[in-house]
Amino acid sequence: MKKRENCLQIATACFDPSCSSIRTRVKLSSLDGKLTVDDAVALWDTGSTCCGVSAAAVRQLGLKQVDTTEVTYGDGEKRMEPVYILRLRFLQSGHEIYAKAAQFADNEKEDFIIGMELIRYGTMLLEPMGDGAFRFTFSVKK
Repeated sequence: MKKRENCLQIATACFDPSCSSIRTRVKLSSLDGKLTVDDAVALWDTGSTCCGVSAAAVRQLGLKQVDTTEVTYGDGEKRMEPVYILRLRFLQSGHEIYAKAAQFADNEKEDFIIGMELIRYGTMLLEPMGDGAFRFTFSVKK
């Protein structure tokens, strides 16, 4: 594969199609950086227009609500949810961004949802590795 010039690789992961989802390890922080979730799990969700943060992470980070937004869930239910701003660091690359995220109910799978609001700024790539597995990469222009 030809290496992409002028691109910064933000995240990589192995993707097993039987799992039907891609998750990445991240660090979540309050805006001042004093409170963190050091080994959080982020789901890459191309079906989500916005980003999301778990209620547990909101509590742990002591985040302050900045807005509300209407969220439509996978089952079609619509609810008004609080919105927060936090820091998101990709552990593999060290790249850090500020993210606006709507709160979602706690679950055991992920702490953060990376939606199209962030994904649209980069390039997602799935490369076959053999044995049905794929390598996932997300890159942005430098």
